Amino acid sequence: MYKTHIQQRNEDFAATCRRILSSPEGEAIGTDVDALVMKALASAPLHYYVSRERAFEVYRVHSRGGRVREGLWAEFCADVDAVLALRPWLGEIKAVDFVAAYKRPSRFHFSLATGRRIISPCLGRALKFRNNLYL
Repeated sequence: MYKTHIQQRNEDFAATCRRILSSPEGEAIGTDVDALVMKALASAPLHYYVSRERAFEVYRVHSRGGRVREGLWAEFCADVDAVLALRPWLGEIKAVDFVAAYKRPSRFHFSLATGRRIISPCLGRALKFRNNLYL
């Protein structure tokens, strides 16, 4: 079954939370949900979770001198610019494809509230039974 980029991002975020809870740092966090979510938000996700079409559309605006929102898209465009500076023969389309497929952003780009919402369905069980994480 096909997963949307948002579904994949949410699964990866929950997996990051599980990894943090099962590590020695998880012991220090204890049952502080906000600390867990902030730690997970600061970690680097596997990729950008954006479609090729949307990524190219946003990069075209950026490359034509337009402004893009701070955060995810500003970081994405900077990564594409860096790839093009090293390999200008690739062209914009291939550089956007490369960054979307292989580069890792510096952090998850969503709010603390969104992070809480993603992990909330099984958060109680996970914090109650820390040895048997069900996230």
